[in-house]
Amino acid sequence: MEFLLTYGWAIVVVLIVISALAYFGVLNPQRLLPDKCNFQVGIQCRDYHATRAGYAVLSSNDPVYAQTQPPSVYSLTFDAVNQLGEDVYVTGISVRGDDIRCIDIHYDVDACSLSNSLVENLDLSQGYLLIDESKSCFSISEFCEMPGDPCSPLSPDQIVLWRHGQRLRGTLDDLASQYLTILCYDMPPRGTKTDAEIMIEYSRTNPAQGGAIKHTAVGEIKTTVI
Repeated sequence: MEFLLTYGWAIVVVLIVISALAYFGVLNPQRLLPDKCNFQVGIQCRDYHATRAGYAVLSSNDPVYAQTQPPSVYSLTFDAVNQLGEDVYVTGISVRGDDIRCIDIHYDVDACSLSNSLVENLDLSQGYLLIDESKSCFSISEFCEMPGDPCSPLSPDQIVLWRHGQRLRGTLDDLASQYLTILCYDMPPRGTKTDAEIMIEYSRTNPAQGGAIKHTAVGEIKTTVI
């Protein structure tokens, strides 16, 4: 009893301070956990990163906007290798998280339910994208229709063909030459962790021929934003 009377107030103060630090995220246990990238059996995630060093979104065809406004499109990049034991066709890629909002990729343009005209221009050499912020989905065919023909000389069928032992590649010009980069509108501040679920839809037969059965591989990326 004497101990509590003497030091009880100090213990209460310490508990209040710890609670306040936890409330404001300073003692967030998520920060203490190591970064990781795990997929279900059959897909190996060899590397990954999330960055806020993104591209500016233009509301009009005005390069000056990109120089005066902070980047508003960020990127999540990962190096995933097909270890399924067979070649598969990727039909969709999506990212979900409480603090991250990214653009889905679908094989079929109709799955996006949005007009291709929303993607009006692409000039990564200047560091900006002219894109409507309501855009929530790219079709894989749209990647081939952008200026500069970044898919050439590949055909749309070859783009989604993920061979056994090979990494999943994006073909959005300079954004991803050897790895897959997903564009994101929302991302946590630099130095904080983001925890995102990645879903890769695929089929064992060519979806262009119809009747393909879709399968889903789910993975988790927990990484510090740079």
